Amino acid sequence: MARAAIQAGLVLAALAAGVAACGYRLGSGAALADGSHRLAVPVAENRTTEPWAGAHLTRALRLEAERLGLQVAGEGQAPALRARLLTLDALPRAVAGYGGRFATREQEVRVVVELSLEGATSGPLRLEEREGFLSAPDLRGTGANQRLAARRALERLAARAVERLLRTF
Repeated sequence: MARAAIQAGLVLAALAAGVAACGYRLGSGAALADGSHRLAVPVAENRTTEPWAGAHLTRALRLEAERLGLQVAGEGQAPALRARLLTLDALPRAVAGYGGRFATREQEVRVVVELSLEGATSGPLRLEEREGFLSAPDLRGTGANQRLAARRALERLAARAVERLLRTF
């Protein structure tokens, strides 16, 4: 009987350690500087030529806020985190030459976002993120690699933004 209780306790301890390590939290979760556990994330303003990028940034910000324990509310029901996607550029990072012809082999996506929190005393926060990608033999493949790199950069930027929001705004 005592051995079964010890084994059950060890299993529960291992389960608790696993849950704590994977990012899930027990309890009320993160809070903003004012103590609120709710955050509104309206659709990001997109100033780039990529129509999908603003929606992807918005979705990434909302998912990151939920992952950290904030409750995502509708606009007007909580302080709003406003995002403005300013730049989404692809820049050459490595150029190769062969037989008198030059080609870009590796490129980099650069994303710049400006964020502000309603009611915050600090001004807007400007963040930049970069992600490299390889050029493909054809334009379609290069475009797909660029979009994937941009999505990864936007997701990392959203994670940085929400974590910084919980610390400083």
